[in-house]
Amino acid sequence: MSNNRKAIADAFEREIDPLAEYSEIFETIDADAFGAFIEDVLETKNPTSGTVQGYERTIREYATS
Repeated sequence: MSNNRKAIADAFEREIDPLAEYSEIFETIDADAFGAFIEDVLETKNPTSGTVQGYERTIREYATS
């Protein structure tokens, strides 16, 4: 993790990974929370395919970290 990200998070009094505290819940539920976000929130805004791909890439990176 970069020191820049830590400094920015500290400056805004935020966590670097705001979902970290929920990781156990995400692992135990039988639902795709990120897929639901893409379908129910993102796609309703009619984004470009590049925008959707960007979100999907970020989600994949989060899921494998």
